[in-house]
Amino acid sequence: MAKKQTNPKAPAQEEQLQISFNVPIEMPSVYATNIVLQQMEYEVLVSFYEIQPPLLLPGSNEAENLAILKKTGMRADCVAKVIISKERFGAFADVMRQLAATIKAADKRNENA
Repeated sequence: MAKKQTNPKAPAQEEQLQISFNVPIEMPSVYATNIVLQQMEYEVLVSFYEIQPPLLLPGSNEAENLAILKKTGMRADCVAKVIISKERFGAFADVMRQLAATIKAADKRNENA
């Protein structure tokens, strides 16, 4: 819910407004394997990356593959960048922390089942 101040000159009185979240059909879904957070003056820049491992030749043994990886490294392509105001970032982080705890608890229950 978004909050709307009814009269800017009146004491802070807020109303709740409903937001309809829309995800366009053409919005791509991407897989992120890494995240980089950068603090700026007024915002936090969140960049998501997907690692692109090099192509390895079929029939290569593990030692050969490791040598190739050490030589070429792996590329990580930025698949999304999001800028969040510092004021909102803490709330976003709290929600992610809560979800991580929920996932961890569910995984633990599944292991014990």
